Amino acid sequence: MSQAQCTRCGQTVDISQTTYSKQGTMICDRCSRDLTVQRGDRNIRASALGRPGAILGMLLLSLIFDPFLIVSILAFGGAVEAYVSLDNASYRQVLGDRRIRQLRATVIALGVLAALRLIWAVVSIARLMLS
Repeated sequence: MSQAQCTRCGQTVDISQTTYSKQGTMICDRCSRDLTVQRGDRNIRASALGRPGAILGMLLLSLIFDPFLIVSILAFGGAVEAYVSLDNASYRQVLGDRRIRQLRATVIALGVLAALRLIWAVVSIARLMLS
């Protein structure tokens, strides 16, 4: 049995129980699991923090181009989905309660803006039809 040293933590382990990182370095199972958890945490953070930006982008697009109110409806649905997904325990664990509250407030504000955009569009269409 050959022994190797983990390039991350320095622990000596059996070569058959090592894996390779994305950089090509030999790491032990524990470090491999740690890297997997860190990668998952990064994905959760990026997902949670990117949603308000996507909703805002759809709202801005709806001011310029919104055939059949599809973009406004997608923005409102995205806000609802983002709000519901923030109840996920893994989001709370990675982001913390304070950040979750901030994201909820942002998503609620964007959802209200999307709803107002839909109401404004429907009223405008009704006004055109009545005149």
